[in-house]
Amino acid sequence: MKKMIQFVSVFCLSLSLVGCATKESVKEIILYTDINSISWLDYGENYTSLESDRLDTFNKRLNALGVNAKLVIKSYLPAVGYQQKGELVQNILEQDPDADMIFFNSAYVNDLEPLDSYLESDHGQELTSQFSNTWLQNLKINGHTYMIPKNVYPLTKQCAIISNTTWEKYPDLQNQTSALNVLQYMDSHYEPTENQVLFLHMSLSNLLADQYQAITNDEDSPLYLRKSDYTVVNIYEEEPVLNLLRLINSIHQKGLTGKGMNVADFQSLSSMLDGGQALQFGNNFSFAPQEDLFQTLYFGQEMYASAGGLSILKDSDAKEEAFEILWAMNTDKKAAEILQYGPDPDRNEDGKIIDNQHTYFGSWNMLGNDMITESNQGQPENKKKYFKSMEEKSDVNREHMTPLLFDTSSFNDKLDTFLSIIDKNQYVNMNVDGIYMADQAFDTQQFENYLQTVRSRLKEAGIEKVQAELQKQVDTWLKE
Repeated sequence: MKKMIQFVSVFCLSLSLVGCATKESVKEIILYTDINSISWLDYGENYTSLESDRLDTFNKRLNALGVNAKLVIKSYLPAVGYQQKGELVQNILEQDPDADMIFFNSAYVNDLEPLDSYLESDHGQELTSQFSNTWLQNLKINGHTYMIPKNVYPLTKQCAIISNTTWEKYPDLQNQTSALNVLQYMDSHYEPTENQVLFLHMSLSNLLADQYQAITNDEDSPLYLRKSDYTVVNIYEEEPVLNLLRLINSIHQKGLTGKGMNVADFQSLSSMLDGGQALQFGNNFSFAPQEDLFQTLYFGQEMYASAGGLSILKDSDAKEEAFEILWAMNTDKKAAEILQYGPDPDRNEDGKIIDNQHTYFGSWNMLGNDMITESNQGQPENKKKYFKSMEEKSDVNREHMTPLLFDTSSFNDKLDTFLSIIDKNQYVNMNVDGIYMADQAFDTQQFENYLQTVRSRLKEAGIEKVQAELQKQVDTWLKE
């Protein structure tokens, strides 16, 4: 009898130890992020775990879903991300060999795990069902999926937003059929007066969107995909682009870009925009007219937009568990709501969630699938169904699709060289942050000399070889 008791005691102790081992075997999946890229985190010391009630609640939800892992978020030094992007992952692994996930960037594709086999599993198919299949295909690189994208309405359209006062003064604006036409019209018709009309966000990728697809996210990059024949080009060899650059230089000479504007003047732009004599160019996801002060012109075909997302590191020793976390945050409504809104979001008198991180068509929050969460006070009910119907009604077809992501990891140094060659022409990228830094403009002959210099130096730096490597990726995409 004593032996039996001893056996039962040992058996119970064994069970207890097994229970403890199971509890302790919950793996920490470490996601690395740049400082301030997740709005609800309080960033502290780099390479250490960041604390958050939202994160703790999400991890409890993972446990309830049977996911044997917890999400840990750490940050890396900003300089590590901004300089030598291709070496970012290796720099992080030197500091923390246990890193598992990172936000996607084409500069370090070689360090990322292809997710194709994971997406073929039951959880993988459940995850991909949350996205537009066409969009996912366009986000592949050399036939492989390297990230789970932020789930947003994936279509965008080139547009120009024009203040009512400018619209009324120049009624022919409504007859312009492209952003380029708007620029040409204003360049020939507008008589500049001090701070009356400013042209904002005149980035090349937006102005060229109906004809060319940017290869990288660097606005000054010379590498684009020509949509008409799916050819990777150096835009400084493309006459339509050169004409656009000449036009921008003309507009810049007239002061319509804020040339010479000091910081104080720039910071007062918001009040001027409210009064309304600005032209803003870009891509628009909502396709809803601006209210009260602005008119919106849309141009060309709708197109699938590139998106940020999460990737698993090739060197992670917990890839299965990392993928389970990606599955949970994108398919489980409760998990997604915790990440998107927090454990206890504010609500209005009607019970609708109040959250300024969300817009009508999506969320600024990169973690969690906003399409399956409860709609907030500014969103339609059943967002996933709503936006899917918008996609079905869109004018996108195979003829107008292009690959959205490219593997640049083998020639990042070349890309940096190309950017340094073009860097002299700062004002071409007229994003808000840099508009007042554009304090000079070339005269016509100076500008032609500049363009010729850029063409020659890009060729000397080996841009044609890089074009050929990128063209192979495009050809692979076309065969799928």
